[in-house]
Amino acid sequence: MRTNSPSPSTSASASTGASTNPRANNHPQAISPSTCSGTGTYHVFKLKFNDWAGPEIGWGQRNLLFADMIKERTDGKVDITWYFNQTLAKFPDTYRTLQSGVADGSLYVYGINPGIHNLNLMFNLPFMGWSGVEGAVEIIDTVRDMYPEFDEEFAKTGSKVLWNCTLGDYHLHNASDKLIRVPTDMKGMKIMGDNFFSSVFQSVGAAQLYGGPPDWYTNLERGLVEAHVIHWAATEEQRTYELFKSHTILGPSGAQTKVISCHINVEVWNELPAEYQKIILDVAAYIQEEAVKGIQEEEAHAMKVAEDLGQEFIYLTPAEVQKWEDLVQPIYEDWIAETEARGWPAREVFEATKKIIEERS
Repeated sequence: MRTNSPSPSTSASASTGASTNPRANNHPQAISPSTCSGTGTYHVFKLKFNDWAGPEIGWGQRNLLFADMIKERTDGKVDITWYFNQTLAKFPDTYRTLQSGVADGSLYVYGINPGIHNLNLMFNLPFMGWSGVEGAVEIIDTVRDMYPEFDEEFAKTGSKVLWNCTLGDYHLHNASDKLIRVPTDMKGMKIMGDNFFSSVFQSVGAAQLYGGPPDWYTNLERGLVEAHVIHWAATEEQRTYELFKSHTILGPSGAQTKVISCHINVEVWNELPAEYQKIILDVAAYIQEEAVKGIQEEEAHAMKVAEDLGQEFIYLTPAEVQKWEDLVQPIYEDWIAETEARGWPAREVFEATKKIIEERS
């Protein structure tokens, strides 16, 4: 992990929030100076953080813990309220809400709002060979430390990363009766998945559709899509496991992983005193560790749920996995060309990352 981790407190508390009234500027709400135990003055930084999902799932619980710990360790001077279930921002507006200052901070999955970032999407590239959740997080932290350009891209678009975690291996979860082993089996199907897959799915006669968590269940239930390339924990968080019939396991590392993260508006960050910044980063490191453990547990539990429901697991042969890997090869060069056109060292970081993955696998 990138910073030292404190132990949690069991006595902290936080509000889930409900208001939808945005601020008119991008500055945190600093309460007027008040007395503290009769001596001195202080400011309270009241910050609004955005989360599109609910407080009952693992991410929501960790977000509340994040707020509780920071509030306690700053003696109440940094007070984060999380706004859940799209009460502060709709899912498609997640990052732009953070940029504009309507939200001071937000949960964010790299790439969910297309057209803003390029370099950081390297971590979403398919079939990179990540070695599990913990191994992937360690490699991502290593690469981000090697190349400050990753943080620079976020800073240029208005945010600072507080913590990162991968979402686990992505596999193909199928609500249709059709069994999928190789890419050509997808012909004629409509599949939810990352925008990276659009051209390669089309090349085998399938249609790729992109949607956020609030739309996943409805899209599958109504037959707007027939399958979903997603990580295991999401199938339980959004209860889409109820709709699946089979699961194609796309190799030992899955089709891809994605990075979920917590960001703060960079101007808000720069207004916080250094002592509060350090506390926030220390707590963020602890939350990252908790997220790694949580994803591993949620992934195992979701697979157990699918097994108990009698859903079919399709394990591919190495030759079948190779067909999927061959299918996505053009994506790498397309990403490198587009990202280098924006001035980022895409090929260098891609090759360095692949080398580290191979060394640690």
